[in-house]
Amino acid sequence: MFFTVRNFQKSYNNHPVLTISELIVPEGIHWFEGANGSGKSTFFRTIAGIIPFAGEMHLCNLQNNEANAVLYRRLVNYAYAEPKYPDYLSGADIINFVNEARGSDKDQVNELVERFGVEDFYKNAIQTYSSGMLKKISLITAFIGKPKLILLDEPFTTIDTQTSDMVYQLINQYHENGSSFFIASHQPLDNAKVTTNSRFTVADGKITLA
Repeated sequence: MFFTVRNFQKSYNNHPVLTISELIVPEGIHWFEGANGSGKSTFFRTIAGIIPFAGEMHLCNLQNNEANAVLYRRLVNYAYAEPKYPDYLSGADIINFVNEARGSDKDQVNELVERFGVEDFYKNAIQTYSSGMLKKISLITAFIGKPKLILLDEPFTTIDTQTSDMVYQLINQYHENGSSFFIASHQPLDNAKVTTNSRFTVADGKITLA
């Protein structure tokens, strides 16, 4: 199976915020729906290997644990809902770092920079960016390389309609080339622009198939 979770629990200050006895997700495009603060971002960060958790998680038969950390993280790309970077860095610094870590093609990066329309500002310091500019940099990093799973956390907030349409196009394009998507959003996705394979509800500290 593509992605599995068993006996999962994430707590803060000994207070459980998300508990999953079992979750099995096949390849495809999947929508994780839930209100702000429901635990969507927390779950995505555990999948990305950013924060620890209790339990078992496997992606493409590789367990998300300390022993497999490097190999596992090469399979996953993640775009933050509200990205934050050091003010003194530039968007180009962030993009180039991710590109080198992924060992990706620079032509792919150049194409993404052009498609997201960041050429005029991405070499400037992060401290000069608007929230929309930051979001574009985060989204670019999510599409670098050939990940098996791309996590998009509230990808359509703080960006304009044209950029949203382009993100939908990239989702379909990358899916056709073998990438799966988990998309967290408290707002419905546009069914005319993307076909989801399933919808999961994140609420009351649980994730259930809707």
